[in-house]
Amino acid sequence: MSSSSTINEQNGPLAAVAERIWRQRLEDEPQMRLRFGLSVDTFPDLSLDKARDRAAFGADILAALSAISLSGLSREEQLTNAVLRWQAEDYSHREDHYWFSPHLAAYRCPITDCHRILGRHEFKDWADAERYLHLLDQYVE
Repeated sequence: MSSSSTINEQNGPLAAVAERIWRQRLEDEPQMRLRFGLSVDTFPDLSLDKARDRAAFGADILAALSAISLSGLSREEQLTNAVLRWQAEDYSHREDHYWFSPHLAAYRCPITDCHRILGRHEFKDWADAERYLHLLDQYVE
């Protein structure tokens, strides 16, 4: 994570939490992967089971953040901790808010995201073509 370079090297636990959230966001949000030039291998999972997994992840991150003493953190690290806590709280409520999430609304539709992902797919080699075909298989499911 690029922002982890600003975290004091003595506070490895905070950097580790930041890295875990970063990796989870890259897994959950194909648009983030596109923004950073990474390949997209799958569409977002909008299932209730995935919401439960995200909630458990959020609870785990909150527990890890609670174990970090704020007194030893620089001001920048305290801000990082607050942002990570906010993100973890969002994740921890995914199951509770699942039925209120507008997965399908006039202004938000997963198909639009799928089209954006497919339209921005780059073909550099056969692996890219295979990845694209895999995405197409998911699209028709």
